[in-house]
Amino acid sequence: MHQNIYSHSALGLGSANDRLDSTGTAQLSPIQPFQQLAMLPWPENSPPLPVIDPALMLLPSSTPGPSLFMNGTYRSTFTPSLPFAALSLSGTPLTASPSPSSTASTFPTLNLSKKYSRDEHVQEYNLLQTRIRELEQQVALESTGKALLKQTLDATVAQMKLEVKRAILDTHRDFDEKMSTLRMNFSKKTSAGKGDDSSSDSDSKSSMKEEGEDSEKPSSMDAAGHSSIKELTNEVFFLFCGTQRLKTRDDFPVLEDDQDENELEFIKGSQEIRQLRFDWDHTTRHHTNADKISTMATYARKVGPNIVANTRDVLLLISDKDLLIRFQTRFDQLRRNWKGTSGQSQTAPSAAPPEDGDAPLSKTKHANRASGKLKVRVRKRESKTIPEALQWIKDPKYDAAFEVNHMSDDDDFYENGKLVNSKYLARPPVYCSEKLQELFDTVDSINDPAPIAFEKRGHHWMYKLEWLVVNKEYSVETYVIENGVLWGDPTDPVDHEQKKKAVKEIKKERKRKSEGNSDGKKNLKKAKSGKAKAKAD
Repeated sequence: MHQNIYSHSALGLGSANDRLDSTGTAQLSPIQPFQQLAMLPWPENSPPLPVIDPALMLLPSSTPGPSLFMNGTYRSTFTPSLPFAALSLSGTPLTASPSPSSTASTFPTLNLSKKYSRDEHVQEYNLLQTRIRELEQQVALESTGKALLKQTLDATVAQMKLEVKRAILDTHRDFDEKMSTLRMNFSKKTSAGKGDDSSSDSDSKSSMKEEGEDSEKPSSMDAAGHSSIKELTNEVFFLFCGTQRLKTRDDFPVLEDDQDENELEFIKGSQEIRQLRFDWDHTTRHHTNADKISTMATYARKVGPNIVANTRDVLLLISDKDLLIRFQTRFDQLRRNWKGTSGQSQTAPSAAPPEDGDAPLSKTKHANRASGKLKVRVRKRESKTIPEALQWIKDPKYDAAFEVNHMSDDDDFYENGKLVNSKYLARPPVYCSEKLQELFDTVDSINDPAPIAFEKRGHHWMYKLEWLVVNKEYSVETYVIENGVLWGDPTDPVDHEQKKKAVKEIKKERKRKSEGNSDGKKNLKKAKSGKAKAKAD
């Protein structure tokens, strides 16, 4: 048998172990599976096969750079990977199969167990070259398509950015126009609830607005204190509590031991939202109350105009934070009603402060009391009538202690279950040393050299809320007192110190009268006894 062998030894793909079996079939050694392709037999009495560079059968001439053929894939350092015929090298007659990763037409199948003629070899070679060119064209088209897609995306993004900028400008313009209208409406509505002087002042401001002059935008805090928002807050509490009265302890609905909140009745006008039950023993910060209060604030913003008329424009001016604070403040007020410490309750107060140790005070009130305490202590420390034995408190080394963050938190003081308005429960910082406490105790024992007369103190309605927030040291009873019954408060402000003095004066007067009456009776008895003796004589 003529053994003209078509070999790939030029590429180093052959092996010394390659041989032909008795049937003339190429047997390839599995020792170097990816360094050999085939040793093809040639029919006997056939003209010799022309020598063809085997590299042309594997590598396209247009491919630059070093190349590898591994795992059935042609790889180049300069071009993407191209699918190639995956060869099975099991040591048995070798058959080339199409690559499973190929998505288009595959390479021609090369059956090495078959004897090929010269024309068939040339045909196989031409098919391989054609397929390689097709794959190169496909890769080129894909690269071009990606470039076009990127250009299209860039143009689309640029157009979208331009449209968004235009929309933002239009929104700003519409918002400014709407806010101008809201400011005018808000000013007109708030002027109706003020006194004569306030009304005239508001009317003048309104006229200025109508003439085209710009006015200051009402703050969110101002809007949250509007009478319509206070009314809305009350109505929402009534709605979620299922009652129209929350003045005494008996008015407050509570959750029974065997009752599930998911089984509570729906609020009036809804078949989805149920009533709520609060834990009045705890503050707004407690987990049993915080989420529920937030739910009510959200509900008020959503349906507020349907509950209280003329609140739509005002709600637009209030931030979510300030609206939530309004509900938290109202909760604290109602909590005092429930505890019987507000002056409105007709029932006995609770026996003690809340078990969690929190007084029914907001963070703002705690901060205000601390600031006021600092002012008083500084005033006492600078007093010119301090005894010589206490002059050590003026030593500059103690200056660092007179900062607001070192003042103790003052909570409400309860005695026999009743709130004592003239006293506070001081809670010094946990880090407070004995020396620091001694310093403060000594300063507190000194009389205030310049207390503000009760009659000269301002009322809350006289001050802007935002000013009191910034100047917290003045937002205390020492400087600013409640408005009184005429302004809607449950009671008039009381000067507790003056009240104490008045009580003492009354007691002294009674004592003097009592002593005077006693002396008069004694004198009368003496006079009568003298007359009796004179008659006897």
